[in-house]
Amino acid sequence: MQDRIQAGRLSFIPVSIFILLINKPCEKYMCKMQAYFLAAILLGVMYAISGCSEQVEMTGTYQQVSGDVPGSSSVIELEDTKNGVWQTEIDEVSFRWSVRDNEIWMHTKTGGVIIGRITDQGFVIELPEVGSFVFHRIR
Repeated sequence: MQDRIQAGRLSFIPVSIFILLINKPCEKYMCKMQAYFLAAILLGVMYAISGCSEQVEMTGTYQQVSGDVPGSSSVIELEDTKNGVWQTEIDEVSFRWSVRDNEIWMHTKTGGVIIGRITDQGFVIELPEVGSFVFHRIR
């Protein structure tokens, strides 16, 4: 609750300053300051938007090509709705996925998080006490 209140206050402050700058009578010096301030805000927003748009396209089907567990094969399907399924010979796990930096994060329905390192052909998942799994995109 406290976080929501503070986040609300922080988002309200820039809006308040912006309204004060626009409604204030303009002297020559203040007009320049207002213009610089608004330009800085605009550049910050453009920088934030451009940083958010760089996403690796991960939607598709991935086949396990190698791993530390012999005799096991698995397929991971990543849907464009950010839902996914990891299918093995004995189990199936549903999850939601996202891309952060050079990693794919898979949030399972039971609350676990599986993190994979993105490669040129797919991704690698390393699970403690199990081993690593290499997945390549097939579709």
